[in-house]
Amino acid sequence: DAFIYLGAYQQALQLRIGQPTQESPFVILDVCTGTGRVIRDLVAHLSQRGDALDATKFLGLDISQLMLDQAAKLPLASPTADVTWIQGSALDLSGAPAFCDGSLKVDLLIIAFSSISHFIEPGQGAQFLQEVARVLKPRTGRAYVSMRDITSTVQSDPATSGGEVQRQKLPSSVLPGISYCQIGNQVQVSDNVVYVISDVE
Repeated sequence: DAFIYLGAYQQALQLRIGQPTQESPFVILDVCTGTGRVIRDLVAHLSQRGDALDATKFLGLDISQLMLDQAAKLPLASPTADVTWIQGSALDLSGAPAFCDGSLKVDLLIIAFSSISHFIEPGQGAQFLQEVARVLKPRTGRAYVSMRDITSTVQSDPATSGGEVQRQKLPSSVLPGISYCQIGNQVQVSDNVVYVISDVE
């Protein structure tokens, strides 16, 4: 999905008032970054195109320090890229160290791979969107939130029987031999809300 965010980067860059500089960089925030896949892909694509990255600041935020430690170990296509890994909650973006004084604003916010589906408690989705509004650059900042239509997957997936999805593997594109498994999805529909309960190992 990196090509999608590359297009988003281009659009947000065109909307920005004034060219990015080292003193006032173009800020990309990847929320729920995990091992930093999206940031690494963006750095690789931009470097390959010959874009100067000295006026771009990449921030990867995740609640798991273990994931961030892994992200920090993995190589970047451009060793000079300004990448910072931040431990923090997507539900408290404005409280993260990079944003707590209010001076840094985000040009492009990304939450990839349907990570918004982690916010399952009442009010968490709205709370996340309020936090997005707090950290985005006024008027020109853009947020790209990946959504997955689970209802169409459930209806068309041949592995689905009675609303229960069998074990599905998602191979890691970075870590050879590692696959993420989603097990035992239970899909329940109540009124116009679809609830999905699953384990990931």
